[in-house]
Amino acid sequence: MQSKAEQPVRTKMQELRLICDKEIPIQQHKIDSAVHSFLRSLETLQSKAHATVENQVKLGKLKAQLRVVEDDLVKALAVKTRKEAKKMAIKDSISATKAKMEELKRAVEEHKARKDHCAAIISQQDIGVHEMTSESFRIRLGQHTSRGSSQNLP
Repeated sequence: MQSKAEQPVRTKMQELRLICDKEIPIQQHKIDSAVHSFLRSLETLQSKAHATVENQVKLGKLKAQLRVVEDDLVKALAVKTRKEAKKMAIKDSISATKAKMEELKRAVEEHKARKDHCAAIISQQDIGVHEMTSESFRIRLGQHTSRGSSQNLP
């Protein structure tokens, strides 16, 4: 009896073994595919990690270059600002000089007008003095002539 009871168990075990024998290569293939996929993912991640490190190095270099360029820009802006300030100062100086020149021109014109006015007055006075001197001289000459004629008469 034992052998009859063992028989179905043995058959069952053989069936299970056949199923397992069929299943083992399938599972091994799945495992191999998973391992292969994992290794590809690992290689991809390593490649990405390497690229990330390279990019970080490049980023560091670019940041350093950016700092240098920013420093140059600040210097250039400072030069530009100084030049603009100098330009504005020169413009202000030119404007002030032009205003001073106009003021001096007006003063010269006023001085010239006063000089011309004074010269005209002096000229008129000179003419008047000359006329008075001439008249006075004529009068004296006339008196002198009339005295001389009366002295000739006894």
